[in-house]
Amino acid sequence: MLYELKKIDLWSAIKISFMINALIGLGIGLLIGAFFALIFGLLGDAASLESAEIVNLPLGPLGGFMLGMVYALIIAVFNGIIMTSIAVILYNLFAGWLGGIKINVEAEKSEIGQPVMTIASSPNERPQERI
Repeated sequence: MLYELKKIDLWSAIKISFMINALIGLGIGLLIGAFFALIFGLLGDAASLESAEIVNLPLGPLGGFMLGMVYALIIAVFNGIIMTSIAVILYNLFAGWLGGIKINVEAEKSEIGQPVMTIASSPNERPQERI
């Protein structure tokens, strides 16, 4: 069977893309946050020494971790909403002009046999078999 993808629903694409990017952003945010916490913690320790002339950062390790998480959240929102919206709008525009993506789908043959669908119009009726 040959199918053609003529239009993508904008809202459903945004929801799926945002959730995927949010999960990826959470994982990356944990890594970036841990790195920033380490760096800000080391800089804070170095600034507390009397011989060091490094400006003391008011954020500290927790602030560095939160900074990394906020950064990852902003990237996830940007990728999940703005970029997906632009891509879907452009696809729908070009699919309207040139036609959508054609997909050739083939049914897999079962060794057991064809499934039987039953349809019941009311709870008291016996289901009718359709092939």
